[in-house]
Amino acid sequence: MREFFLVLVPTIFLVLSWPLTVWAQNTCTSPPPSVEVLALQEFYNSTGGMQWINKWNTSSLNPCLGSFGVTCHVVSKNCHVTVLSMPSNNLVGTLPSSLGSLSQLRSLQLNNNSISGELPISTWNLTNMVILDVSFNRMRGRMSISIGGLLQLTELSLSANKFFGSLPNSLGNLAHLVQLDLSRNRLTDIIPSSLGNLSNLVKLDLSGNSFIGTIPSSLGGLLNLTKLSLADNRLMGTIPSSLCSLTVLTELDISGNRLSGSLPPLVVDLQSLVALKLQSNQLTGTFPSYLSNLTKLEELDLSSNLFVGSIPSSIGLLGELSRLVLSYNNLMGTIPHAMGKLVKLADLNLNYNFFEGPFPVEVFDLPQLRALVVANNQFTGTIPSTIANLNKLVTLRLEVNCLRGSIPSTIGSLATLEVLDLSWNNFTGSVPPSIGNLSHLQWISLGSNGLTGSIPASLYQLTELQGLYLYDNHLTGTIPSAIGQLSDLEGLHISGNALTGTIPVSMSDLSKLKLFVVSGNILTGTIPPFIAHLPELTGLYLDTNQLSGTIPASLGAPRLLTVIYLFSNALTGCIPASIGDLQYLLSLQVFSNALTGGIPASIGSSSVLVELFLYTNMLTGTIPMLT
Repeated sequence: MREFFLVLVPTIFLVLSWPLTVWAQNTCTSPPPSVEVLALQEFYNSTGGMQWINKWNTSSLNPCLGSFGVTCHVVSKNCHVTVLSMPSNNLVGTLPSSLGSLSQLRSLQLNNNSISGELPISTWNLTNMVILDVSFNRMRGRMSISIGGLLQLTELSLSANKFFGSLPNSLGNLAHLVQLDLSRNRLTDIIPSSLGNLSNLVKLDLSGNSFIGTIPSSLGGLLNLTKLSLADNRLMGTIPSSLCSLTVLTELDISGNRLSGSLPPLVVDLQSLVALKLQSNQLTGTFPSYLSNLTKLEELDLSSNLFVGSIPSSIGLLGELSRLVLSYNNLMGTIPHAMGKLVKLADLNLNYNFFEGPFPVEVFDLPQLRALVVANNQFTGTIPSTIANLNKLVTLRLEVNCLRGSIPSTIGSLATLEVLDLSWNNFTGSVPPSIGNLSHLQWISLGSNGLTGSIPASLYQLTELQGLYLYDNHLTGTIPSAIGQLSDLEGLHISGNALTGTIPVSMSDLSKLKLFVVSGNILTGTIPPFIAHLPELTGLYLDTNQLSGTIPASLGAPRLLTVIYLFSNALTGCIPASIGDLQYLLSLQVFSNALTGGIPASIGSSSVLVELFLYTNMLTGTIPMLT
C-alpha cells in the first residue's frame, strides 16, 4: 500500500454548533496520528480513489496539508482529522472499518456517490460526530442500535439508499439532532415514539419507506419542527391532533399513505404552514373551510381522497396560494367566484370531481396561471374570449365536461401553451386556424366534439407537436402532404370523421410515429408501403374506410407493431406471410374484405397473438391454432 496526499484544491468546511471544548480555532498543518493516516489510505483504496473526480496524490505524507475534502484541527493539543467531505466525487466501493480510527471526526459527508455495502460497525464509535451524511448512494443494511451513542449529532442523512429493517428506539437519544433524513430507503415496522424526544429537531423526513402503524402522537412534541414528511409509506389511522401543536411548521407532507378520518380542526393553529400535502390517502369529510385561515399557505394538495361538499368562498382568503390540487375526490357544486382572488395561483387542478355549472370568468384573469386542469367534471357554458389573458398558461385541460359553443380564436394567443385538451365536450364550429400560432404546442386533443370543416393547414406548422387527436368529429377534406412536416409526431388519431382522399406518402417522414389511427373515414387508395419506414409504430388502425389493393408485404417490417386493424375495407389478394414475423403482434383483424388464398402458417406460430379475425373474406385452407 502506498502513502499519499497532495494539495489540489484547498477547502475549508464550516461546521456549526461544535462543542468549543474540543474545537480549536486554528487549522493545524502537522501530520495526524499514523492510525488516522492509515485509515485515510484504506478509505482511498476502498472507494476507488484513482477514479475520483478530485484525487489525492499518493506521494504526500501529510493529509492535513490541504488534501481535497480533508480538514484537520488541533484537538487536545494534537492534530486530528475532523472533516472528511467528498460529496459528488465518484466514490465507488465500500467504506473500510478503519474509518472508526478517525476518533475526532466531526463531519463525514459522502453524499451523491456510488458507495455500496454497509456502514462499518466502527462508525458508531465516532462519538464526536456532528454531521453524518451518506445520502444518495447504494448503501444497505440495518440501522444499528449503537447509533444512539452518537450524542453530538446535529445532522443525520441516510436518504436515497437501501437501508432496511426497523428504526432503533435509541434514535431518540440524539438530543442535539436538528435534521433527520431517512427518506427513500426500505425501512419498515412502526415509527418509534422515541423520536418525539428530539426536541431540537427542525427537519424530519421519513418519506419513501414502508413504515406501518399510526403516526406517533409524540411527534407533536417537536415544537421546533419546520418540515415534517412521512409521505409514501403505509401508515394508517387518523391524523393525530397533537400535530397541530407544531406552530412553526412550514411544510407538512403525509401524502401517499392509508390515513383515514377527517382533518383535525386544530390544523388552523398551524399559522406558519406554507405547504400542506395530504394527497393519496382515504381522508373523508367536507372540504375543510377552516383551511382559509392558513393565510401563508402556498401549496394545498388534497387530491385522491374522499372529500365531499363544495369549495367555500373563503378559499379566496388564501392570497399566497400558488398550487391548489383537489383532483380525484367527490367534490361538487359550482366554483366560487372568489377563486379569482388567488392572483398568485399557478397550478389549479380540479380533475375528476362532480363540479358543475359555468366556470367563473374571473379564473381566466389569473395572471400567474400555468396549469388549468378541470377535466372529468360536469362544467357547462362556453370558453370566454378572455382566455387570452392567461398568457403564462402551459397546460389547458378541459376534457370530459359539458362545455359548448365554438372554440374562441383567442386561444391562439396562448404563446406558451404546450398541452391543449378540449376533448369529450359539445364544441361546435371549426377548428380555429389560430391554434397554428401555438409554436410550443406538443399535444392537442379536440376529439369527441361536433367540430366541422377541414383540418387547418396551420396545424402542420406546429413542429414540436407530438400528439394530434381530432377523432370523432365531423371533419372533412383530405390529409394534406404537409403532415410530413410534423417530424416529432408520435400519435395521430383522426378516426371517426369524413376525411377523403389517400394516405399521403409524406407520412413516411414521421419516423417517431407510434400510433396511426384513421379508422372510420372515407379514405381511398392503397395501403402505402411506407409503413415499413415507421420503426416506432405500435398501433395501425386503417379499418372502416374504402381502401383497396393488396396488403403490402412491408407491413411485417415495423417490429414493434402490436395491433393491426384493416377490417371493413375493399382489400384483395392474400395475407402476406411477413405478418407472422411480428413477434409482439397481439391483434390482427382483417375481416370484411375480399382477401383470398391461404392463411400463412407463420401467424399460427405466434406466442402472443390473442385476436385473429378473418371472417367475411374468401380465404382457403386451415385456420392456424394460436399457441
